[in-house]
Amino acid sequence: PKDDMEVKRRKQLKKMTKILSRAWELPDGEPFQECTKTSSPDNAFDLAAVGDNLDKAVYKLGRSGWVQFSRDMGGVYNRHIQRKTKYSNTAKNHRNEITQMLGKINEALAVEANKHCPRDSEKKGNRKRPADSGDTNGRLPKKASGDKSKNGGETMTIVERETKAIHDLYKYIEEVGGERQQVSSFSSRATKKNDGRFDVNFFSENRRFRSMVEVARF
Repeated sequence: PKDDMEVKRRKQLKKMTKILSRAWELPDGEPFQECTKTSSPDNAFDLAAVGDNLDKAVYKLGRSGWVQFSRDMGGVYNRHIQRKTKYSNTAKNHRNEITQMLGKINEALAVEANKHCPRDSEKKGNRKRPADSGDTNGRLPKKASGDKSKNGGETMTIVERETKAIHDLYKYIEEVGGERQQVSSFSSRATKKNDGRFDVNFFSENRRFRSMVEVARF
């Protein structure tokens, strides 16, 4: 049973990665790939944030994971559509293509993607939470310290973060059907964000990749 669950998890990850990769490759998609707003695991503003969620296994196995993934994907476009930004027409076209892919898995997922829009916390004057605030959704609390975070009860240095990122990359590539030799030349770099969290980027021949999903697409 445990092996069966692992097989299902890998299949789900592969399907989600395929949908995200297609979204990333759609023409004129730059406005949806990255934005200036700070996303969170339960409130994604751009495709890069969805990719980060995939990297961190935020989407659980089964229906609940698919629903959250679908909402996040649709929300990337719906925030432009509802606000009638200059990218709204492109957002509609991109959302239609993604909802078609989701609908082939389950029609209900297309419905979720069409109706969800991420919360804009800036309207409430809460653009950023304090760096030491706790998390109410089961995630680790943000730390004020720039070079450490909790990991199994122990602190992590920058070097440890970067080493762990490479090991996680190897594992991820194998999970989506690749081989670790394909990314053996990659390096990682951890950098501190203004809110106290860390971004980890991957590099190969001076090219930067923001997530493991981007590396897999390459």
